[in-house]
Amino acid sequence: MSLLNFSNFEVKSPRNLKNLKLVLGISALVGVIALGSTLAASINLNSNNPVEFGQGVAQTTACDSEILITPYSQFENGDPGAFMFSGLMLSQVDTTDQSESSDGCAGKSFLIKLYKENGDLINTSYTISVSNDGTFSSNDGEGSASGEDGTDSSVNLVFGSAEVLASDIYRITIESSELEAISLAGEFPCGISGYYVVDEVGVLTGQIDCLGSLVINDSVVEIASQAFWHRPGITSIVIPDSVLAIGNEAFNTMPDLVSLDIGDGVTEIGNYLFADSTKLSSVTLGSGITHLRQGAFYNTAISSIVLPPNLISIGADAFNTTQLTCVDIPGTVEFIDPYAFDTDLPPCTTP
Repeated sequence: MSLLNFSNFEVKSPRNLKNLKLVLGISALVGVIALGSTLAASINLNSNNPVEFGQGVAQTTACDSEILITPYSQFENGDPGAFMFSGLMLSQVDTTDQSESSDGCAGKSFLIKLYKENGDLINTSYTISVSNDGTFSSNDGEGSASGEDGTDSSVNLVFGSAEVLASDIYRITIESSELEAISLAGEFPCGISGYYVVDEVGVLTGQIDCLGSLVINDSVVEIASQAFWHRPGITSIVIPDSVLAIGNEAFNTMPDLVSLDIGDGVTEIGNYLFADSTKLSSVTLGSGITHLRQGAFYNTAISSIVLPPNLISIGADAFNTTQLTCVDIPGTVEFIDPYAFDTDLPPCTTP
């Protein structure tokens, strides 16, 4: 599951109240607080609306002296139906860094654990992270946030799937810890021999003696300029959806390249990106591409091409000196350079 970022949403309070006996704690930092007697009870068993726990409870963590925690549940139909623990809200969170005080949860991660009344740990936990710039994120569901990078931030997380019966939960613990930086650096094998190099932030920076079919790892988010420039021996390339940008001339003058498949993450084909790869004849372009820059496929063996549905512009020499005899231009295209093709090509399909 891809990482969810809540920076573009506003927090919404859940609706409908239900009494559930809960105890919240914060790791070894705080004691246990019983909630059962303080929560309102107003349940509509015929509704699928989320069930709120009346009021939040203020807690202390290592990174913030007071965080308000509000769990909530939702009735799910079944045989029989049941209330499930479906989400929680953290509010009054200080998401600044600790450069000027002991408070500040930027660069920290909150781990939420669940326990039964007998003390057994329920085998389901949730994580909400706060990046160094104060932005909330989580893999465990969908949500909304407000006031990020401030002293009064909130995040409302609705779990991707409600897996735990609300009635099974007696205690919830929430602990904060340093958010570990994940390095993407490594060396990845090419098809037959050799390898390509990826730095710590996911940029493919170059290759050593790559041969054969090249399937780029989905940890890569960017390919540097001239990363495979003038590299012989590579016959095919598959670029995954994770790649968002490719530098100019990254695959320029690859004499043995025949086929190319570009994922949906790339938004433009840069200047002379695949130019002078004279055997390149089979190309699949991702739907995310909006711009084909100057000389993108200049002097290749392409004889047919399906242009992306959201394409906006085609630059000079983008398909000059190819084997194209016709081309269908999407209605989204706003600009075509007069020298984009060898000549004025007719459409491949009859309107």
